[in-house]
Amino acid sequence: MSQTLQNAPLLELIAEVKWVPPWVPQAMVAGVPRMVPQNLQEFSAFVDAFSRSVASLEYTEQLRLYPQELPALLHQPLIRANNAKATIGPSLYQAGLGVFSANATPPYKNWEMFSPVVRSGLEALVSARNAVTDVAPVASITLRYLDAFTAYHLHGLESTAFIKELGFELQAPKISLDYMAKDGACKPYSQFHIPLTDGGLLAMSVGDGIANGTPAVLLDTAVTFFPNAEVSTDQIMESFVRAHEIIDDIFRVMIKPIAHLMRAEGEK
Repeated sequence: MSQTLQNAPLLELIAEVKWVPPWVPQAMVAGVPRMVPQNLQEFSAFVDAFSRSVASLEYTEQLRLYPQELPALLHQPLIRANNAKATIGPSLYQAGLGVFSANATPPYKNWEMFSPVVRSGLEALVSARNAVTDVAPVASITLRYLDAFTAYHLHGLESTAFIKELGFELQAPKISLDYMAKDGACKPYSQFHIPLTDGGLLAMSVGDGIANGTPAVLLDTAVTFFPNAEVSTDQIMESFVRAHEIIDDIFRVMIKPIAHLMRAEGEK
């Protein structure tokens, strides 16, 4: 079981699945989002079925994220469902045209406690897709962690020095700094895409930012697998578990210099 860290920097954990429903038209112009009317019979029935399924899981606080007269955009959430009574911490489900996610926010405990929430959401998704005979292959399975390291985690370091402490190498070309204002500061931001031996993709970005109104170093870490095939709930969960293993291993090594600031629960 993964350890629960005190003072963890987590903002949000997102477990996401994407596919292209059979009733979505092909893109006619490059760069133009693919969309359908919200009242399209198949899509409307999918949304209704998903809403009922997650409501049966006590995710009854439901919100439509944009007006019904606007079209539904491919891979953009349309409905959000919260469970105010959840005992494991705040969690929610989102679904839309070809997209589903289960989201967790602090006080998040650990993956072992959250994964049953993910599985229940996937089962609700399967039920809703079956209701409209949506058998399109799953295009991608992504587990994403959003972290915000605040002044407490930075322990007096400037953001650039702290990011280097995490293991990132960041440096702007010296010539570019010749044009920097005298009272300015070079704000770090970097992004990496790393193909995995598992066949997936690790994406990481890090840089200065704002979290909940507070300056912070923001770290976005995601592992994505691309099955492009019909996959079962068990197979999707296996991908999430593997993604968690990869991200957790990387994160534990990165935070070793500040491990004393985020002791596992029970440690002294």
